[in-house]
Amino acid sequence: MLAPTAPIVLLEIEGKRLSRDLTDRLVSFVYEDHETALDLLEVTLADPYLLFIDDPLLQEGNDIRARFGYADNLSPTKLGVIKEIGYDFPESGAPTITIKAYDKGCNLSTEQVLRVWEMPGGIRASDIAITIANEHGLVPVVTPTVDRFPRRHQSKQSDAQFLRALAKIARATTGNGVTGYAFYVEGEELHFHPRGLEKPPVMVLEYFTSRDGILRSFRPQTQTQGAATSGKSTTAVGVDPKAKAPVVTKADDATTPERPVLGKKSVLTEGAPAAPRVIDANTGKRVR
Repeated sequence: MLAPTAPIVLLEIEGKRLSRDLTDRLVSFVYEDHETALDLLEVTLADPYLLFIDDPLLQEGNDIRARFGYADNLSPTKLGVIKEIGYDFPESGAPTITIKAYDKGCNLSTEQVLRVWEMPGGIRASDIAITIANEHGLVPVVTPTVDRFPRRHQSKQSDAQFLRALAKIARATTGNGVTGYAFYVEGEELHFHPRGLEKPPVMVLEYFTSRDGILRSFRPQTQTQGAATSGKSTTAVGVDPKAKAPVVTKADDATTPERPVLGKKSVLTEGAPAAPRVIDANTGKRVR
C-alpha cells in the first residue's frame, strides 16, 4: 500500500491500462499546461531489460491518458497524443525510454491548409470553429459570433493558426462588447468562446490563514531604486480589455497615504524580524 504522501502516476494508452507496475520504473514525469502553446506530457521510464522498445502501446500516434498526484488527491485526466519517443543507452546505469505527448490540438497544427470558407448568408468565425472541431473528431464548445463575412480565406495556415487569428477579432455581441475569443483544446474539446472576464476567479491562494489551504510558500521580492530622487512615484500603463482603451495609472506619496511604500527614502532591512537593521539604500548608512 502506498503512503499517503507518495506520488502516483496512472497511465493508459489506447484505452488500455499499462499492466506492468511502473512505480519502480518511473524516472521522471512532467506535465506542462500552457495557455498559448500545446500542453506537454513527458514520461521517462527505466528499461533495464529493453521490454518497452517493441511495446505496441508505446508508439507514436497513440492516445495517452494520465492522472497524477496523491492517493487522496489525483488530478483530472490529461489526454494527449504520443508524438516523440526517445531512447537513452548510457555508459553506466539502466537504459531509459522517454515519451513525449501533446494535447490533441497538435493535430490542428500538422498541415498548412489553403481553402476559402463561405456559406449562403455569410459565414461566422464560430461556424468555422465548429466545422474544424468536427473534422478533427473534437467536441466543439463554441459560443456563436455575431459578425458574418461573405468569405474567409485560410491562406497556407494550419487550422490552429487560422482559429487563433479568428479568435482575436471574434465577438459575441455588437457595440462596445469585448472583442476577442479564447481558443484552445482541452481533452477532447475544442473551445472557442469569450474569455469570461466577468466570472469570479477559479482559485484564490492565501498564505498561512488556513491549514486547509494549498499554498505552502511564496517568495516576494522587492528592488529598491538606487538614485537619490527615485522612489517618489510610479506609473503603470495598460489596456482595459473591455473598453479597448489605454489606461494610465500614477501613484505617489500624495495619492497613496494609506500605503506609504513610495517614501522619500528607500531602505533595506537586515537581520532577524525582532531586531532588524535598517539601512538607507541611497547612502548605505545604517538608520537604526
